[in-house]
Order: sequence, then structure tokens, then C-alpha cells
Amino acid sequence: MYISQIRVSELRSYHKIERLKFEYPGQNSIRSSPSVSNVTLLLGTNGAGKTTILKAIALSLLGPVIQDSGFKPECLIRRIGGTAGTAKEDLSGREANIQATVELHGQDLGIAEEFESEIAMATATATVKGRGDYESVTATYSKKSGHVSGNESNLDIEGLFNDASPAYFVVGYGATRRVASPNSSELHQDRRRGLRYQRVAGLFEDYVTLFPMKLWLPELGRKSESRFMEVGTLVNDLLPSDARYTGQFDDLQPIFVYRGTALPFTALSDGYRGFIGVISDLLYHLHLACPESRKLTDLAGVVLIDDIDLHLHPSWQRTVLQTLSSAFPKLQFVVTSHSPLVLSSLYAANVRLIESPPIGPSTVTALDERVHGLNADQLLTSSYFGLESSRSPDQVRKLTKLADTVSQSGNLDASIAFLRELAGKEPE
Repeated sequence: MYISQIRVSELRSYHKIERLKFEYPGQNSIRSSPSVSNVTLLLGTNGAGKTTILKAIALSLLGPVIQDSGFKPECLIRRIGGTAGTAKEDLSGREANIQATVELHGQDLGIAEEFESEIAMATATATVKGRGDYESVTATYSKKSGHVSGNESNLDIEGLFNDASPAYFVVGYGATRRVASPNSSELHQDRRRGLRYQRVAGLFEDYVTLFPMKLWLPELGRKSESRFMEVGTLVNDLLPSDARYTGQFDDLQPIFVYRGTALPFTALSDGYRGFIGVISDLLYHLHLACPESRKLTDLAGVVLIDDIDLHLHPSWQRTVLQTLSSAFPKLQFVVTSHSPLVLSSLYAANVRLIESPPIGPSTVTALDERVHGLNADQLLTSSYFGLESSRSPDQVRKLTKLADTVSQSGNLDASIAFLRELAGKEPE
């Protein structure tokens, strides 16, 4: 399953999005580079509505099942008023609507012999209705007429209600992600949620934890050595060259070699633990859904990641999306970021710019302005970020003052001082 486009009305910061398109594997017209044809980056300022798009995707694709899986809708309908000094607003009669166009495969419709084939285009709809202070969600799937093969009057979504099925595979990671302690009560709390909602709960709830590697990978190694080796290879394909998973556990802690030193997972830096936590959780859910006869990388599905660059060093930010795209060519990634270095690794066709005016709803734009290969300064002063300068405000004021002095006096010493400041050199 892939999401082709989405329409939204009255959802959080949005009044209306007529059509937001996404890049996905195998689409008829690949506008981005084949190396990242399965990646869409949502770029925008804090509070513009990037995470809202990820939530909208999860709600539309999983709505029929997560509404009964522990999900409690909250603050989804767009607020337009409210009493001064309070966020309370009577939502009775109000509603938000999400409509997604979805490509379904044999994987989704239980057709083993056509596991990877596109079978149908469908419309996934979620409606959030308000009543007083409360919100509720209803969701449906319907087949789009005139598309591909099969009985046009029926759409099989039974796989969505089967946790062991590879159908309708969607996972999502919020910006506050962290790996759970194996002895923590948080894991028991997570297990009370339905599995489909567990996979995206981090987008809707703060501090939802990731499933730790040591609670599932050793058991997988005892059951299937080939699958265990497949997971280990993928982990190492995704890590930078200075870190490697050894395939070993010490006191159930996975052991990594970082720059020649063997370290347990808990001794790694925040950046490594956060990233390994995400890919381990993703591989865990892929392993649960994947038939034994298939490789984990055979599965199609949608992966939603908020703040993809969280805790990552700039050198890692430049490669993280290319690495994910290459390792999982049949997964569709929709991610958010504020990083010009993440942006520079993509192409204009991969990027959707989300803008939030001082007053009024947010908007989404697909610009045609070049991004790939540009440096951070060029991108920060482009339409994607809109900064007048990447320098600090006090430095801009200093340079402006020096430039004014040069223009007014023509003084040689002032000119030299301006050029040294511009070049970042200390005054003589």
C-alpha cells in the first residue's frame, strides 16, 4: 500500500488542502531522482502543521481499525475561536475531513501470487466529528472505479483487522521517541493498545516508547537464523560506517562496535540510540507482518517519521534519507525536518513546503526551486527557509553598520575591517 495524495479540511491548522501529492515507489511519473523516489519531505516552521499531515495520513489509512484500538482523538478539529484565556471551544456540529487516494497491492488484498502487483486504487476517508468537548472518528475504504483489476463493487479490508497480516502496513514515529526499558510498565501500557495503533501511537501521544531490540531479536535468532541475519544486515546497512551491530547480546543488551570499541546499546549517544531505536522498531513490525517466504524488504507500506534529523550530527543528516530509501526501496517514507542538510540530499519534487501566516490557516506548496546539491547558506536564504541571512542578527547589524561607514566615508581602514568581518577573521 502507498498513499498517492490527500485532501484535508478543517484539520488543526488547515482550513483546506485541495491536493497534497506524495512520492512513492513505482508511480507512473517519477519526478524525483530514482535514488529517493520513495521519499516526501514536509518542510516548515514550528507550528506550521507538518506533524498534522503525518497524523492525517495515519488516520485515513488506519482509521477503520484504530478507532477501536485505544486511540482517543483530541484537538484534531480546527479551532477558530474559543473564550479568551482558554482553549475550550464547543465543537458540536463541527467536523474535520481527510480523504486519501491509496494504491493497493496483492499484499493488501490477500492475493499471494500477486503480492507485489498493484491491484486497485482506493479512497480512504476519515471524518472527525465534534460534540461538546469531545471528538470521535469514523473511517471507511472504498474502491475507485475504473482502476486496475478485480471486482469494482467490493474492497477487501479484512487484512486491516488481522494483526499478523502484511496488509495495510503503516508505522509512524513522533518527535519525542525513545526506546523503552524492558522492565518498564510503559511496555505493558503499550500492549493494551491494538497493534495497528501501537505502530502510529507516537504521532498522537507524547512519550510513547519504541520496542527495544533485546525483547524480540534474541528470540527471533532462536526461531530463524536466516531472518536474524537479515535483520542484522539491514541494521548495519542503515548505520554510518563508524558503527556496527555485532549480532551479539550481553545481558540481553545488543552490542555495537563504535570506532573500534564494543559498547552496549545503552552506552551509545542519543543520536545513535534514537536512530537505532527507530530502525529496530520498524524491523520488528516488518518481521511481524512479513510472510516467511518473503524478505523484509519485499513489503510495501508507509513509514511516517517526525523530525527525521532528531539528534543527528550534520554529517549524518546529509545521508539519512538516501540510506533509508536505498535500504527499503518498497517502503514509502513521509518525513518532516527543519534541516537544510536533510533538504539538500533531496530534489524539489520530493519537498512540500508548509507555510503558516501570522493570521489564518496553513498552506502547502510544491516549489520548483532547486535544492539538491546546494549548501546550507544557499538553502537558508532560498524560498524554502526565507532567511535574509544565515548569520546571527547582531552580526548582520554589525556588518550593516560597517558597510554604511564605508559607503559614507570611503575610509580604507573601515573597508578592510568590513572585509575581515565578512570573511570571519578577527580584527587586526
